Amino acid sequence: MRSAIAATLLFASFASTERTWSKPSKSIGRGLPVPDVAYFDASKALLACTDVKPLPSTCQGNWRGIKWLLYTKDWTAQLDLPSGVRWLVSCNYDEIYSEDTCSWTTGDEFVISRGEGNSTFVSWGLRRFPGSEMIARFDAAAPLSTSEKSWSSRQSTAFYRKMLEARELRYRWYSWPEDYERGGALNLAGFANAAAFMEALRDEFTTSRVLHKLPAR
Repeated sequence: MRSAIAATLLFASFASTERTWSKPSKSIGRGLPVPDVAYFDASKALLACTDVKPLPSTCQGNWRGIKWLLYTKDWTAQLDLPSGVRWLVSCNYDEIYSEDTCSWTTGDEFVISRGEGNSTFVSWGLRRFPGSEMIARFDAAAPLSTSEKSWSSRQSTAFYRKMLEARELRYRWYSWPEDYERGGALNLAGFANAAAFMEALRDEFTTSRVLHKLPAR
């Protein structure tokens, strides 16, 4: 299963190594509009795994109806939502830019990439026909489109916020080299909780890496 997750994904100082859960500081959570209570609860659920010595190779649980499974060696995870949507998560540390990056994807070329601070990029159709558009529509709202490789960070942040509020997202792109129209639909029921858990995963990756709790890759 771990290899399947890794293959699908495309793209994250404390004074003591002993920690108990407490309300995260303002720098944690990155200021995005994930529900605060959900984020704090997700952090506690993860700490039940990551504060264990030695760090287990896998952790799993059922949080707010979301079945989650985390592989700590390479910090990949899967979240199965009650809606039937599965989100795959991967976090990495870039040694050149000294930056933690986490990405989550539904496995159908839809990717949300979260870097340092509020850095957010949303993209889909990674093998898009040059110059073609990415098109999206939330519920019954007017369609959105861009011909860039990904939405800008500002657009992506707004897009991410909208995903937390909407019921459904439909998206479209044109594939390379055939220039065929392709698309998909994403049920966003429960995404706000899933996003809170994935943000907690991202912050816990940074914490565990800084505390040298992660096994060597």
